[in-house]
Amino acid sequence: MLKHKNPAVAFAAMLLVASCGGGNDSTSAPMAPAASGGNGATATSTTSGKVVDGYIVGATVFCDTDNNGVRDTGEETVLTDAQGSFTLTATCASPIVASGGTDAATGLPFRGVLKAPPGSSVVTAGTTLLVNTSLAREQLAAALGLPAGTDITALDPAAIGSGGALANSALLQRTLAIQQVVQQIADAIAALLPNNTPAQTQAIYTETATTTGKVLQASSSSTLVSSSGTVDAATVNAIAQQALANVEASADARLAAAKAALGTVSKSNLAALVTPAIAAQAQSLASSVDSDALTRATQSGTAVADAVRQEAALLQSTAANDAELSAAAASLRQLVDAAIAEAKAAVALAVR
Repeated sequence: MLKHKNPAVAFAAMLLVASCGGGNDSTSAPMAPAASGGNGATATSTTSGKVVDGYIVGATVFCDTDNNGVRDTGEETVLTDAQGSFTLTATCASPIVASGGTDAATGLPFRGVLKAPPGSSVVTAGTTLLVNTSLAREQLAAALGLPAGTDITALDPAAIGSGGALANSALLQRTLAIQQVVQQIADAIAALLPNNTPAQTQAIYTETATTTGKVLQASSSSTLVSSSGTVDAATVNAIAQQALANVEASADARLAAAKAALGTVSKSNLAALVTPAIAAQAQSLASSVDSDALTRATQSGTAVADAVRQEAALLQSTAANDAELSAAAASLRQLVDAAIAEAKAAVALAVR
């Protein structure tokens, strides 16, 4: 994450002006009209917050009043501004959902679906794990190696403190690590579909995020990231296997056509192939310091999804060549490690 906000703000402002056709020099995203009471008076209760991976500019945010994860008629919708901020004109007593937009820190389009419980002031990959699960905030903090009492629904991971340094650097590292695990597992599952659609991709992401929360909820000793910043590969493996099972069993209509293609895939084989690489990617983000370039390189990588497509035959339930599967997993891990090393070298060169 950048130590200073100005470059990100400049990028986000330029993006928003362009999206408005250049006719307005304001960097604020359009908001829905203020709600009015029966006497025509403007309501004063609002719901405000930020959408954060880095700050997501131009994300679509809505109050999911029926908690179905889909924006329906009558659910107020706004766009985030240059700092990822949004304001709904009424109090939202349901989950807040955000999707789309562009990460102002990396310049990458945001492909996931983030959620937050009612009352949250931030919407992040971390808060997403609290929606549609029974995972307590205290247990989530422990599973991420954060200090007791850390409330991830109230802290901005990308906030800049005094002196221009990140105020919540450990939280940002873990936010990025969660996002990497969820997005890469979702991409791996989506890569198994012959004709994947954006709607299916978002539905798979949502199932994977919910699965991640439930895996951490299942045991008080479950950890995704330790207090020292180490990513637990066994937890990543469990998430990958259970996410595939949950996508297959999902009642989401967007996934109806996907189930036939996934039914013959071995959950353990898929997890064995992708876990070492995804854990390494998440580890690089969980231990990095203020590096937008490393985040960009890691989040934009397609090696995991590409390997799933290439090794599709090994992932079938009938495949039993453990040696070949292990070799494929090792090869994928080497590709990812090389990409991480290259990104780190570029970062080191840039700061000289």
